[in-house]
Amino acid sequence: MSKGTIARVIAMINSGKAAERVFFRHIHPNVARGFAWPILPNGEPTTKGHEFFFVFDEAHKCIGAVLYTEEDLHAYTVPKERRKQRMVRAMKDAVLPMLAAERLESQRVSVSTVEGAGFLRSLGIEGAEVHGVKFIDLSPYVGMPIESFAPRSLSSDEERRVRKTLMKASQLAEMVQNELSVILGTDDNLVGSLDSLRRDIELVRGQIADLNFR
Repeated sequence: MSKGTIARVIAMINSGKAAERVFFRHIHPNVARGFAWPILPNGEPTTKGHEFFFVFDEAHKCIGAVLYTEEDLHAYTVPKERRKQRMVRAMKDAVLPMLAAERLESQRVSVSTVEGAGFLRSLGIEGAEVHGVKFIDLSPYVGMPIESFAPRSLSSDEERRVRKTLMKASQLAEMVQNELSVILGTDDNLVGSLDSLRRDIELVRGQIADLNFR
């Protein structure tokens, strides 16, 4: 994922228009963890959600993000915030302790720019070279306090959005079922499987409505 795409995800969060494609919860007063879909589902195999850590300032404005995979970390900070060390503090106070809490011993990081090598040095990692790979030792972060996960109720907007998305999924499953039924016949196993999938989606959709009454 390019820096430009990460910058657009940050801009979406700050514009208040990210509710349908960015989902996160705070693990630290200034750091949240979640997922972002830069592109909404469109049937292309490359379209998918990505896991992120998001960094916020005291005014709750997103000023940076860390794209996370098991193979790499890609940190990006908006230009005007880069000299304030917010990303360094976020990494040391929340991101790396969270990864250590998940029993990871180290985190692989690829270095693609001079700035990236400098960022690793600011984390205390020496010898980083452009186009090289380093491993961050997570043992110093074991046992550091992080905010534990606590389930909560859905807001009315969240419930409405999730139920609408599930309705779309159910309708798409039914549309494919319709197409295959005229090609393969209504008794084909695939057609029956799609009908079961549609019913399962509708069941979950009903359960979402019941969540706040548990």
